[in-house]
Amino acid sequence: MILDDILKSMKKNYYILILVGIPFLLLAYGLRPIIKPDLNSCEVVEGTIVKLHEGGELDLVVRLKGENKDFYYINRGLEHSFQIEDIKDWNNRQAKIWYVERWIMRLLGNSSWHIARLDINGDTVYDETAE
Repeated sequence: MILDDILKSMKKNYYILILVGIPFLLLAYGLRPIIKPDLNSCEVVEGTIVKLHEGGELDLVVRLKGENKDFYYINRGLEHSFQIEDIKDWNNRQAKIWYVERWIMRLLGNSSWHIARLDINGDTVYDETAE
């Protein structure tokens, strides 16, 4: 009888562990830091730049024409690489952006995407890929 109670309790704890543990592991895996993205694992979008501005902690934010909800950013881009005054002429230029898309972020309704590589009018101006 006592053994049956212990087994039932263990079985219940096992199910709770599975119900909580698996979603936690999937979330942790999906939110892991981006170290060195590979171009082959990136999504690509092309368009005309309509707005450049600072966002977050000195991030360079790039908005493309027709992309009302989504925007793209270079993490700490204004701290390490660019100055807004120096890149204002990128407005109305063609951009090709390779960005890291994580399924978990899309699932959570994210609309900001980390830029791995940025080409302006065919010239690479930013590249953090492993290649």
